[in-house]
Amino acid sequence: MFGVSDPEMKNKTTPSNVEGLDFQDAVAYAKREAATLKAEGCDVVIALSHTLDPKNVAEQPPEFVRKLYPSAVWRMDPDERAVYLTFDDGPIPEVTPWVLDLLDKYDIKATFFMVGDNIRKHPDEFQMVVERGHRIGNHTFNHLRGFEYNFKDYLANAEKANEVMKTDLFRPPHGHMGWTQYMILKRRYKIIMWDLVTRDYSKKLRGPQVLANVMRYARNGSIITFHDSLKSWNNGNLQYALPRAIEFLKEEGYEFRLL
Repeated sequence: MFGVSDPEMKNKTTPSNVEGLDFQDAVAYAKREAATLKAEGCDVVIALSHTLDPKNVAEQPPEFVRKLYPSAVWRMDPDERAVYLTFDDGPIPEVTPWVLDLLDKYDIKATFFMVGDNIRKHPDEFQMVVERGHRIGNHTFNHLRGFEYNFKDYLANAEKANEVMKTDLFRPPHGHMGWTQYMILKRRYKIIMWDLVTRDYSKKLRGPQVLANVMRYARNGSIITFHDSLKSWNNGNLQYALPRAIEFLKEEGYEFRLL
């Protein structure tokens, strides 16, 4: 869902209808929001990012958001009965080994978009992921929100992370990048977004609701995002939803593939 910060704009474009905008209308909307936020010189992607309500993030990003990053991968082949598990924000010693053991149980390989500073703090867990045959993706060194940093600092942070990861995959934390950041990063990496974010990190959701998100939105080619983070772990959502989601997807005939 998308919200509007300007009181006057709330009367014109509400969270219930903004997802129906086509690309040109979305651009116009983002520009109006940039003006409202007094973000002089702010590009379209940054402006639109400010309209995201973190309490109501869309589990399946609407089409006009995907068009803002046209070269990014949001979904794999829609004709293949396959899904792609990804995990963000690790490695975390309390969480990542449990995820790895569960994936081993089901013989599933996944992609872990890691925070560089977490690798620095937890090198053993990083090595565990690598040794078990999973793929690594760059999630910046300090989990930066792209629109809060200039492109030079943001890119430098991503490259600092890649010194230890050495990967060609990148996923922006929170899904936010400025246009210049995006244009440069896509030359260096394959940018991987998601077709379904489970929202396992949310304090407002319980495990059955996280599972319900998977059951409702998973489809052919879905790139599904969980988090091997303390947020997802401490609220119990990951432990409840991940094994049940795997069982559900297997029963539905999905093959688990690696990006």
